[in-house]
Amino acid sequence: SVDSSQRSMQQQLLLKLQSNIQLPACLQVIGVLRRLRKHSEHELRFLFLSCRDSWMQSALNQVVGNHTLGSYQQLCKITDIVRMHTFEIVTQYRAIFLDYISGQEDDSEADGGLLFAWANRRISGCTELIGKGLGKIKEGSQLASLLG
Repeated sequence: SVDSSQRSMQQQLLLKLQSNIQLPACLQVIGVLRRLRKHSEHELRFLFLSCRDSWMQSALNQVVGNHTLGSYQQLCKITDIVRMHTFEIVTQYRAIFLDYISGQEDDSEADGGLLFAWANRRISGCTELIGKGLGKIKEGSQLASLLG
């Protein structure tokens, strides 16, 4: 049936958002999801951030689960992932949802604070993760490198 085909396509599109895709592909996915008219604009924003967050969390889980890395290497990789993925997700979000409704990019009210809440939660989680790892580093130069 048409409904089951649409649900299947939607699931495939959401899985694509949970992978390492660039802005043009993100724009295509959100464009198709908009045309399906199954979600409000606010729901699309939430879905986008949830899916992209899953992508980032997957990358972090790979590093945290890699027990062959030393604490210093692990923290370096974690900070790199958080920095690069956060920048990419925020950039993609702002490009896709450049306030689709009001036309204003800086209006934090327009998305109900979704982007701010997501970034705040993600950075808090990163801070906690780094805090746990810092206690395992005993060499001063490594600490200075991470914190500098």
